[in-house]
Amino acid sequence: MIFLEQNAVEEAVDMYQELPRWDECIAVAQAKGHPALEKLRRSYHQWLMDTRQEERAGELQESQGDGLAAIGLYLKAGLPAKAARLVPAREELLANTELVEHVTAALVKGELCERAGDLFEKIRNPERALECYCQGSAFMKAVELARLAFPVEVVRLEEAWGDHLVQQKQLDAAINHYTAARCSIKAIEAALGARQWKKAIYILDLQDRNTASKYYPRVAQHYASLQEYEVRRVPCWGWRQCSTE
Repeated sequence: MIFLEQNAVEEAVDMYQELPRWDECIAVAQAKGHPALEKLRRSYHQWLMDTRQEERAGELQESQGDGLAAIGLYLKAGLPAKAARLVPAREELLANTELVEHVTAALVKGELCERAGDLFEKIRNPERALECYCQGSAFMKAVELARLAFPVEVVRLEEAWGDHLVQQKQLDAAINHYTAARCSIKAIEAALGARQWKKAIYILDLQDRNTASKYYPRVAQHYASLQEYEVRRVPCWGWRQCSTE
């Protein structure tokens, strides 16, 4: 502040370089119209690279409107999500096939498959997008995309979604996906595992006798343990009475 009050711009700029406090150095040079502003920016960039601050260097390039350079630096810093954020912003970046491949490969390597799928959708590559969504267990996006581009895949994806939910111990949520995939046995098992007895009965009522007979005793034992001995409907078999005997 003292240097600037005395209009000693050169001294202020030199001091900030020595500290080093490059942000303030550049800000002063820009505010005062310093003739070496671009040279100072290059020196700042080089200092960031020498000190292995690729992320900050990328942010600097981004602020100056050089998206391509920023993406390269973000990838070098191991920040593919930051790189991916910039690609859709400009048509020339989206049209750069090699660049998109580099970014999506980095996203997949970093286990950010859903983000890779989003990027593939942006460049109208539904096959790769669906592959990435499945790899990243982003089944909602996978099913939505399949309904538009690959309708025959929807049933398979609904089953895979159910399997994923079961692995995550979300049995209740898996039931509807198994039903949509016409996987009755898996739907019954999920309903019983989730202790969703009414849902289990509803699904069982739609099955043939051989299939349902394996599961009705488990349902009956549950209601018997609650001392709920009411009559329950079994469509193909007539009426049966659960009793204490």
